[in-house]
Amino acid sequence: MTTALERLAPDRRRTLVRLAAQEFATAGFAGASLNRIIAAMGMSKSSFYHLLAAKQELFELTAADLAAEVGAELQVPEPAAFAGPQFWPMTRDLVAQLTEALVGNEDALLLGRMVYAGSAPAVGAIGQIEDWVGQVLAAGRGAGQVRTELPADLQQQLVAAVLRTLDEWAVQQEEAMASGSAEQFTGRVFDLLHRMLAAEVTGLHRR
Repeated sequence: MTTALERLAPDRRRTLVRLAAQEFATAGFAGASLNRIIAAMGMSKSSFYHLLAAKQELFELTAADLAAEVGAELQVPEPAAFAGPQFWPMTRDLVAQLTEALVGNEDALLLGRMVYAGSAPAVGAIGQIEDWVGQVLAAGRGAGQVRTELPADLQQQLVAAVLRTLDEWAVQQEEAMASGSAEQFTGRVFDLLHRMLAAEVTGLHRR
């Protein structure tokens, strides 16, 4: 049996997601108004609450739909593919791909802005990304490409925190990134990760 949300026309769902994302990005989760979103949709409150029970559910739906849209445009390798001397070339290519996906991508920017707007609930997609990072690091450690002095779980937490900080900064610098600094940013992010993580035997430098 399908739910009311599943029966909602795709274009209406997309409109709802974008209006909600803009509201969350502008006002933060705590300050976001369901009444403003509902009014902008041109629907009654009863119709909205037939779809979703609370603001938390709308935030989760919005984040999940935007993350799916962004993910559909990326070609992210399986973690096992990094297990070998190709670890750092693949990492460099992936950083470039992710930067390119962010710049000028309305879905990616909306997702970033709403996640970093303040008081935002945890986003499931973020946890999945952090798990993927941990698996990639494990592949690199096993292949002798990534340093092993730190415990694996601590290393994962540090890298996830650095990547989140870089992502938040890039979202905030949307105009500068779009005006031509994206390539320079890509190189600096790769250099930072390489200095943090590379086992000395790799000896790879940025092109």
